[in-house]
Amino acid sequence: MDEITRNTLELFIEKTERMLRYITSSNYLGGLFDTYSMDNGKTWDIHIEADGSILTFRRFIQREKTLDISLYPLRKNGSIDRPKLLDLPDVSDEWKQVVTTAWTKGSEFLTLDLPDVPFTRLQILEVFIYGDAIHPTKYKQFKAWKNDTVLYGKVVQHFKDVLGFLFFEHIQTVAEACRKELRK
Repeated sequence: MDEITRNTLELFIEKTERMLRYITSSNYLGGLFDTYSMDNGKTWDIHIEADGSILTFRRFIQREKTLDISLYPLRKNGSIDRPKLLDLPDVSDEWKQVVTTAWTKGSEFLTLDLPDVPFTRLQILEVFIYGDAIHPTKYKQFKAWKNDTVLYGKVVQHFKDVLGFLFFEHIQTVAEACRKELRK
């Protein structure tokens, strides 16, 4: 296995383990993410502990020039690219199948229409990450959602569902496949 492949698999594992540390250090959705209201649902806020898990989660959706571990690389047009992980040399077909399944099922989950809001999960993910947590590019949209408490309550629940589903169902599975691949 070449050095770039080894380092990429190790980094994927490290970021997954970091997410797990956030989960065990708090008690919000297992520590991953949660919101609260101090005034019976009139306004909502995000527990500050969520920032660390969101910043770490970003590595799984944002392309990097080196050691790209993005499983769901977002494009500027709102679509999801094929992950560069699938182009790594010196990995087994079994590993590639785990990554392909995680990417396919996760991408399907992200792009499905939702019954209670006029957005996809992908759009919600982008607005929370690029409107609040990291970049201000979608701040105007995030602020509009937050000012509508009924809508915000719905989209924040979908955001929590996205993080939980992708992490627990797919990212952890890929991290385990990386561990197995490194032991070969």
